Amino acid sequence: MRYRKTIFLLLIAVLLGGFYFLYLVPRIEEQRLIKELQERFFRSDTDSIDYIRIQAGLSPPYELRKTRKGWVVVKPRLLKVDKGAINHFMDTLSQGRVLKVVAKAKGLRDLGVTQIYSVIAIGYGGRIEVLYVGEENPAGTGYYAFSERLRTVFLIDKETARNLYLTLYDMREKRLFPFEKEDIWRILIRRQDDTVELKRDKHGWAILKPVGFPADPEEMESFLEILVTQKAEAFIPWTDEIEALKKRLWIGIYGPDGALLSSGELRYWGLDWDKQSVFRRDGEEEAMRVSRAFWQVLSDHASRFASRDLFALGGNITMIEINNEGERYTFKQEDGDWRINGRVIAPVDISMLINTLSRLAYDKILFHKRYPFREEFFSIRIGDGDSFEYLGVGRVDVQKEVTSSLMFVPVRPGSPEKRMVRYYLAQTSRFPYQAVINSEVIRTIMDAVKRCTGE
Repeated sequence: MRYRKTIFLLLIAVLLGGFYFLYLVPRIEEQRLIKELQERFFRSDTDSIDYIRIQAGLSPPYELRKTRKGWVVVKPRLLKVDKGAINHFMDTLSQGRVLKVVAKAKGLRDLGVTQIYSVIAIGYGGRIEVLYVGEENPAGTGYYAFSERLRTVFLIDKETARNLYLTLYDMREKRLFPFEKEDIWRILIRRQDDTVELKRDKHGWAILKPVGFPADPEEMESFLEILVTQKAEAFIPWTDEIEALKKRLWIGIYGPDGALLSSGELRYWGLDWDKQSVFRRDGEEEAMRVSRAFWQVLSDHASRFASRDLFALGGNITMIEINNEGERYTFKQEDGDWRINGRVIAPVDISMLINTLSRLAYDKILFHKRYPFREEFFSIRIGDGDSFEYLGVGRVDVQKEVTSSLMFVPVRPGSPEKRMVRYYLAQTSRFPYQAVINSEVIRTIMDAVKRCTGE
């Protein structure tokens, strides 16, 4: 009986020992390795990292170094770094997940992993840690990775693996003009037919060329956003084919002190996805392929940037007179009320008319062209008691000034029926240039008029 108890206790000890050595010790070692891997490669403190070398796929490796001014690419040549890309890379190092320790090994190929997607060397404090990222595991739960220092293969999550695959294109600065909007105070665009100059002062932006004219604040804000966010879709050599392109322009960006921040030439290439337009900074040999939309913005008519409001309405309007196809509507403010033909107009209706007139705009202002003005069929006169503004629209078709094809809009929202948009010549007392106005603007105004008159 005593021997049975001894044997039973021995078996318990063997089982506990086996559990400890075969399960707990490897488990503890695995957790230790995971913790060490996280501390080394997925570190929370990335400030000490001062060197990075990355080879993504079969592309040549490139190197980055940290300087007093920040990170720069040093090989294959000196290049600016995309701040967003390097910050995202550091976040991946500090937040990436080690899912499981797979095995001790001399490399990924010891486990039959043949595809190496990226090799990353991280330097800090005089040390270099090398990490290999391989293919996805058969279960599809993660990607194999190998620590050269720890001689250990482990699994990382898919997002971490994806974020560690960074080509030189991904890491380098791709913006054509890597500045803040507040840094830009003057923009000069020299085109083949004219020059556009835009300048900012303490009051806002103005057009200086081709003519002096107020700039539209919202349009300028949108244009600045385009400038500082426009990115190269690819970096390409400047070839004889590009050199032979005929459509071209030059753009210069200047700072608040008048100094040139950056400049370069943009050329229109074509309609193919990989041949849209090409930009090259002055003094550089490498070119950037950019979107055709960027060319369209910079080559657009100068009045794109202008304040194209129909009226410069003040707060003391006392009279609105609208003539449409011979029908005259005269709205007057009398004794605090707005009236038409003696009838009081509901405040909400007259407010809608005034708001409509204040928010509508011309399609284009013709700075350098004049057409014979004839057959006026629509006009508006707005007065404040001392002065008035006038807008007249003539039956002169100027569709070619704004579009090369016919435009159509639904007759009603959601309706399959459509009507054609027409473009007419307009003259105004606001400025000495003719303008283009479309039929939908006139229709919107007349809808507000009919609401006031109850028609």
